Amino acid sequence: MFRFFAAFEKQKSHKFKYCIFTTEDQEKLKSGFESVSISPDKFIIKKLSRTEVSAYLSASDFGISAVRAFPSKRFCSPIKNGEYWACGLPVIAPENVSDDFLFIDEYKLGFVLKDTSDESFIKIAEEVVNFGNSKSEMNSFRERALSFVQTDRDVLKYKQLYAELFEKL
Repeated sequence: MFRFFAAFEKQKSHKFKYCIFTTEDQEKLKSGFESVSISPDKFIIKKLSRTEVSAYLSASDFGISAVRAFPSKRFCSPIKNGEYWACGLPVIAPENVSDDFLFIDEYKLGFVLKDTSDESFIKIAEEVVNFGNSKSEMNSFRERALSFVQTDRDVLKYKQLYAELFEKL
């Protein structure tokens, strides 16, 4: 993750501040940022309550799904991706985690990280920095993201599917 953020620092045209919302040890995270020469004034690390999350996400430019692509993660579904899209954020997600990387490609909902090489990190950083340069592009993205969340991530849809499945059993 820290090497990934370092790739953003190579993109001189951005003014990102890195917000990490986690329960992880803050000192460990601060050391990680320092290990890749990212100044402490460039990051914010917070432990948030559930009610605070959407306000912070709504003030963000993009979301990162930092799930490692192990075979067992192919069929997990990071809830945070739906939260990011519901807040109108493009998602940076690794290939082969969940089906979200497929949805990102199909519906243009963010950026797929092919691997953890520095080249992949730099490519994604360049794409993110150049994304959403116009208001119409961002409005179009937000409409796609909201539509996707309402059709694919609607809890009621899945409750109905589970009810039908259990009824057949």
